[in-house]
Amino acid sequence: MLSPAPLMLPSSYHALPTGTSALMAADSYQDGFIRFPVAPYRLEMLLSQGGKSMIGCIILSTPRSGTNWLAELINSTRRMGNCTEWLHPKRLGRDLKNTTIEKLTSDLLECSATDNGRFSLKIFPFQLYKAYRMVGADLIRHLRQDHSVSLVVLRRRDRLRQAVSLTRSNMTGAWSSAAETELQPRYDFDRICSAYFTLERNNSFWPGYLDLQGFDYRTYFYEDMLESPQPCIDWIAAQLGVEPPSDMEKGKLSIQRDNITEEWAERFREDLSKNDVLGHAEGRSTASRSPSNVLRLLTKTPLKPYQI
Repeated sequence: MLSPAPLMLPSSYHALPTGTSALMAADSYQDGFIRFPVAPYRLEMLLSQGGKSMIGCIILSTPRSGTNWLAELINSTRRMGNCTEWLHPKRLGRDLKNTTIEKLTSDLLECSATDNGRFSLKIFPFQLYKAYRMVGADLIRHLRQDHSVSLVVLRRRDRLRQAVSLTRSNMTGAWSSAAETELQPRYDFDRICSAYFTLERNNSFWPGYLDLQGFDYRTYFYEDMLESPQPCIDWIAAQLGVEPPSDMEKGKLSIQRDNITEEWAERFREDLSKNDVLGHAEGRSTASRSPSNVLRLLTKTPLKPYQI
């Protein structure tokens, strides 16, 4: 495995106030949409230390599986990459249309790498599929061709509570415990059921996609990480060729599961005998008639949902 020496950047590198690094900015960004500032030619400098090849890790998961928490733990080490959903256009600072796979890869590496040339990011299935539609290439395969990339699949065993969590977040817009919202979620059997089957399809996508192509990967479960995130962090650090952090703390983000989650899960199980679920199992095959999709139709961009 490549072990590049620490990268020495000029004092003019940081676009933030003197003494503030891009990772320090991550501490205040939490789950907000902020693109890390990067200096011109930073990518060339990062690549030069490793013979034009970088070492990275991609977290493959589905919403509400603990990826925000894992990304926070990775970022707290300041040497394992800048991990977040970089394929989100508001985080990357650009839309994916009218770009190329080479430009997209370049942007991702610039944003997701720490100064030692290690990069990390997390991807959900619909994001990978949307990127494929936009640039006509598989981002993960493209990264693996030129760089040393390790793959981690993060899952939840309790998919019902994952579906409840996803439904609540979609209602309130709060995707982490640090997010503030005044919106109050309301129990909705149909939305929870639809979220459950959507998550089942997306959870099954990663093993199928990876196994079919013979990609090596390691699977971790959110419930096990609640006991201790150290094994997962140690494995990722080993793949990145960096010193693993000792006594990894559980981070600033707290678990969003509460009494409402438990009440909704129990109520959902009670309602199963009185409600049909088959209508939600197949998923929507046609685009929804929403104002945003009218605009997408006019601009000739893919319509929602971006489900696989």
